[in-house]
Parts: sequence; C-alpha cells; structure tokens
Amino acid sequence: MDLITSNNLQNKAEEVTSVKITGFSSLSLAEKKQCITELSQAVISPTIQQLQGQKQYLEAKISNFELKYQMSSDKMKELLYSGKINETADICGWSILLKIRGDFESQYLTSRKSSF
Repeated sequence: MDLITSNNLQNKAEEVTSVKITGFSSLSLAEKKQCITELSQAVISPTIQQLQGQKQYLEAKISNFELKYQMSSDKMKELLYSGKINETADICGWSILLKIRGDFESQYLTSRKSSF
C-alpha cells in the first residue's frame, strides 16, 4: 500500500509524491512529520487540484471496468439488479467505485460546482 502526499499541488494536480509504507521507516523524523502533515491537510481541507485528481482516479478505475467488460456502468447495474450477471469480486469492486464516485460528487461537487 502506498502512502500518498501532496507536493506543490498549488501549481499542478499531477505533482504527487508517493512513499511506500515499507520505506516510511527509513525516512528522517522531519520527513515523516512532513508526510503526515501533508496527508492530514489533504484529508481535512483538500485543494481543488487534489479533488480533481481523486475524481480523475475514480473515473479511470471505472473506465477500466467498462473497457474490460465492454459495457457502461449503467448497463452493468441493470444486468446486476436483474440477476443476469453474478456479483463477482470485479463487479462488486466496480459497484463500490460507482458508490464512492456518487458520494464524492454529492459531497464535493455541490459545494464547489464551478471548480469541476
């Protein structure tokens, strides 16, 4: 699992630094504090760029499922709810991503519509 921290996200959404959890122990105390501070800040008050990055990440993951199964998310839900496809691990993961995206949009997009 990766520990993700922001790095100068004021300028570019792509500028993200990741630190492997296994490598975290090798960081200096100052570096550990910096990682924890950045993570805390991103959770408490994410920047527009961080929110856009999270949305892009969700969209990419959902797109991967749509490409893999050659159907839209709406079609998958229709088939799942009608019992025409089974709830496999992939389908469950896809459904969870759709739920997360919906929650994300309702939580952040309603308060920051003009930014997305």
